[in-house]
Amino acid sequence: MGSSDTSDLYSFSLASTQDVNQALTGLSSDADVRLYQDANNNGVIDSGDPLIGSSTYGSNHDEAINAGSQAAGNYLVQVYQYSGDTKYDLRLSATNDYAPSNILPAEVEVGNLSGTRNFSDWVGTTDTADVYHLIVNSTGTFTLNMTGLSSDADVRLIRDTNSNSAVEPGEVIGISQAGGSSNESITASLTAGTTLLRSISTAAIPIIT
Repeated sequence: MGSSDTSDLYSFSLASTQDVNQALTGLSSDADVRLYQDANNNGVIDSGDPLIGSSTYGSNHDEAINAGSQAAGNYLVQVYQYSGDTKYDLRLSATNDYAPSNILPAEVEVGNLSGTRNFSDWVGTTDTADVYHLIVNSTGTFTLNMTGLSSDADVRLIRDTNSNSAVEPGEVIGISQAGGSSNESITASLTAGTTLLRSISTAAIPIIT
């Protein structure tokens, strides 16, 4: 994508109500992504097509949209240039209503993890998952606490062993599903250098991890 190709359009359909997850990764310059409902089913973006979500991080940051409870029908994904030329990888998936997203863009880059780190965010119908990417720099015990919930949210600890930014069998090494607005926590023994991602999903809440 660049000056001679500033926008790409992809289409897909849902047979039933599902959550839509999309990740734009592998960027070397700034590109963004939007999700539309194709209201008149003509395969192009019109003024009457509802904008479901957008992701506009700066620079070459991964982009992500996680839209909950999307009705059966046709949808359009627009990847567009903001600045510079870049190749990109676009991943799309549909999961059952409020099931965890199975794609892992690095929405928050934690980097090398040492000591205690605190983050505050939220998830809900318009953003059903947040992903934190971190690297463990020494062997030890990892502890995650998610507090401040006003409704139900869950948390997973994932080792992306093949670095393909997708959750595959055997890669979930910790999960907390306490239910309601109860605090969530995970404790796990981790080896140095392990690359991990955390995925959070369900219900509209503030999050502190």
